[in-house]
Amino acid sequence: MIYYFFIYYIFSITFLLNAANEYGSQNNLIEGSPKFKKGHRRNKEILTLEDVTHVNERSKTIHWGNDKVVTFDKQDPPVFISGRTTKPPKSNGSLCSKLFGCCKKNKKSFRVEKYLGKGIVSKKIWYHVWKGYTDYCYFAANNFSPLTAKYLDEINLYRKLHNGKPLVLKSKLSLAATSQARRNALHHQITYDGDEMYGSVSGGIDAKFSPILIKLWYDQNRNYIYQTFIEFPSTKHFSAMVWKDSRYVGIGFAYSQGRLYVTLKFWPKGNEKFKFRRNVDKPNYRKFFSRSFFRY
Repeated sequence: MIYYFFIYYIFSITFLLNAANEYGSQNNLIEGSPKFKKGHRRNKEILTLEDVTHVNERSKTIHWGNDKVVTFDKQDPPVFISGRTTKPPKSNGSLCSKLFGCCKKNKKSFRVEKYLGKGIVSKKIWYHVWKGYTDYCYFAANNFSPLTAKYLDEINLYRKLHNGKPLVLKSKLSLAATSQARRNALHHQITYDGDEMYGSVSGGIDAKFSPILIKLWYDQNRNYIYQTFIEFPSTKHFSAMVWKDSRYVGIGFAYSQGRLYVTLKFWPKGNEKFKFRRNVDKPNYRKFFSRSFFRY
């Protein structure tokens, strides 16, 4: 009896050991693979740089986007004006003195508003655009970027008054305008660049009066004849700024001996013969006195 019990005991232990070994080998296979809980999807494989290199081993190259190098010139005019600043930019005292010869003493005594001239409507537009920016020493910063933004805002409000769509600042036009302004500054006079592709108007003004230049050009409308078919030299700046077919503008600046030379380039060009009646509307005062006129 004891003999049979001993044989049964040995057989049972042998069976249990074999079962344990078989379960252990199966468990090792599971540990060698990712474990997943029930109801969860398997995560996607994340390739490392070595994996990518191995995958692209045939071509031996990896492309990480455009292999294009873009160079910039800090003297280039601004190519994009975003938003409208709520506070005037900080002026550089040394740069201000170098460019405009200004100082704390005459900054307080000089007020450009005294020289706005006539024109009730243009005055209201000017004050809306330039309120808080009467210190002319601010505008040389960042290649006249603040002045560019203000000029663009003011021109577009005048265009809105004459039923025109707002202009968009274009870098190519700004580069051409800057080149023309620099030529004018070099010769200390307004020269004709012979450019037939773009419409162009230029002018020079004492640098401290630069905030009122666009208003002075717009006020040429007092002498404009709205039934004309041709351009008049005394009103060409006004008609070019409000020309309805124009869609893009470039603004260029150059400083020389206390004067600021400004050039505007337009595309499509304005001031073309026999197209004035269609492109230069009379001011829409009903629109001007509406509540939405100064909403951008």
